[in-house]
Amino acid sequence: MAIEKLLVATADNHIVALDVEYQHEAEKERKKLQYQRFCESLNFTDFFNRYNSYLSSVSVSSFKKELFSQLDADNTNFLEVEIAHPNLDKQINNYKNDLNTNNYPAYIANQPNVLHFDNSIPNTEIPPLIKNLGFNIEAQDNVYDVVFDAAKNEYKVKDFNLRRATVYNKERKINFVRNHFRFPPQEFKTITKLIDSWNKAHQKWPFLNIYHFLPKITDAKARSLFKIYADEYSIVSHRVLSLKHELTHIKNEALLAGVGLKKSAKRLSVEDYYRLQVEDERSAYLSQVVNAANMYVQKGDPNDTSMFDGESRKLVKTLRTLPEDKRFELVRKPEVLLETAFNAFEQNHRKNYDTKQFKKNMNLEMQKVPLSAPLDNDRSEYFLYRSLLYRFRLYNPQTKAFEETNFTPYITSAQEVCINDDNRKNIIVPCEQKLTRRLAEYNRDVSRGKINADLVPLAKGIMLDNLHKPQFINKINGMDISLLAEERTSPTENTNNSTNSQPAEWSKNLKQYWSKFDGYNELSNNQNEYSFALNNSKVRYTDKDKVELSRDADYDVYVKLLKEPSNKNKPVIFKDTLTKEQALKLYVACVNNNRQMKGTLPKDFSQLRKLKGVPAEDLKKCQQSFSQNQSAKNVYSPQIMNKKVNSGR
Repeated sequence: MAIEKLLVATADNHIVALDVEYQHEAEKERKKLQYQRFCESLNFTDFFNRYNSYLSSVSVSSFKKELFSQLDADNTNFLEVEIAHPNLDKQINNYKNDLNTNNYPAYIANQPNVLHFDNSIPNTEIPPLIKNLGFNIEAQDNVYDVVFDAAKNEYKVKDFNLRRATVYNKERKINFVRNHFRFPPQEFKTITKLIDSWNKAHQKWPFLNIYHFLPKITDAKARSLFKIYADEYSIVSHRVLSLKHELTHIKNEALLAGVGLKKSAKRLSVEDYYRLQVEDERSAYLSQVVNAANMYVQKGDPNDTSMFDGESRKLVKTLRTLPEDKRFELVRKPEVLLETAFNAFEQNHRKNYDTKQFKKNMNLEMQKVPLSAPLDNDRSEYFLYRSLLYRFRLYNPQTKAFEETNFTPYITSAQEVCINDDNRKNIIVPCEQKLTRRLAEYNRDVSRGKINADLVPLAKGIMLDNLHKPQFINKINGMDISLLAEERTSPTENTNNSTNSQPAEWSKNLKQYWSKFDGYNELSNNQNEYSFALNNSKVRYTDKDKVELSRDADYDVYVKLLKEPSNKNKPVIFKDTLTKEQALKLYVACVNNNRQMKGTLPKDFSQLRKLKGVPAEDLKKCQQSFSQNQSAKNVYSPQIMNKKVNSGR
């Protein structure tokens, strides 16, 4: 009796590992075909429900007994955790939208003195991706009591929960919260009259902001009562933007999982997994700003800013200071939209996410980090992931069309995700410890022959082949998932825009400078990136003053970088991501080139003389000059990647 490992895919493209027993080739082929047909008829959850029934000795057919007895549970579970699974099988018949109308439950709708809001999101606002995936958009109705706080002489909502929506990707469900407020009888009469006054004022002045109406209420208690309404009204009025926020998370997960199918996929550092959590959330808030900007430009009235929600408050203030003919131009600038979203996130949301969601999500993330994948030392995988999150469509009023735009090149060094001491202590370190334990268990299981890492590329190949089948969604936001997984490391900006592959204007002088050095080997030069190798060092620009160096870059490259004409007079920021060796090399180069420095400067110079490739005279000058560096407004900030690269691709 021979035994052969067989990998088969379920209906939702998960992989099952079997140890198939057979006596001859004909029997092997017969079993292989039977097992494939059976697994392809079930999703992964249903398959294991039936397997558990088999283990519980529930009556099963002889065929199922044969199949389940040959299941390699260890490798099946290993592959399930090890490989990202894009949930892209079409389930359009399962699509449901409870928010299509305001279908409040009778026990809420019939309650006296309860204030309701228009939370409806019609089906026309739901993109095809969500419908095709068969998401259930469900309503969660909460009723809150409005009470009077005598100490503060104002009304408040008792035990109010700020959560608005939750996405459950695995279950394909979006839970939207609909809030209802129950007032004491007399206060309900008061708030009803105030709302009526607001509606009349809003009808007369359509662009009147509800918070500008608020000061017109002279009585303090009544004003606090109306503010409860105003706060909810403002959020509900922009419910479509909230939907776009949640849909961005769904899109992001699908794209990142698709890239995870690359056979050359890498394992990020724990810090970069955390940064990706932040970027996922920041991109979702950016979607709110971008969609509001598109609606603003499409509507064509420079004075109507009603489509912008609270995340764009500062942007709206800026718009009102500009001449009308300059306003649409401003909201089409990616750098302006990024600054709006990032500042709002940092000021209003970051702390709450760090203490709750990010900490929880990172613990979950550590359970599915691909252990067999090599470490992303040069951070190329991280930057690829990030570039996928920041692709949005901007409306062009001249062409009357939406244009694909990658916002990533517009992210400045000052806008990079910062990891503070609390993040490191409460999130990064515990996750690193958890990952270390997982890696130890993984290595133990591999050495004992319990799991086989060589099955990973085979399983990915099967999954990738399946993505071409019509029952799976292949394209998301114009990007082909299968192509992303087939080693296309740089997603196309716009397939109809041939200029994207042409060198950017900002790279011309850079190339003129760097190409004259021995060992120069160009790697990429397009609208988004200019990168090259200089012997064993890699340099990557995303604009003329935004540059990254490989971890083991030679000291001479640091010197050349500081002498590059367009940036030679700008101060240098030392980021906390630099290793000690990197920081020392950069410090020595700055001292010898009289460059101002700021940021996280090195404090320990004990390893200075051990630096390789640094001339003795440069070290001597540096040792004589550990003076305090001045700050400056015009900052040039080299970042460091973490891998020595070869001179060619």
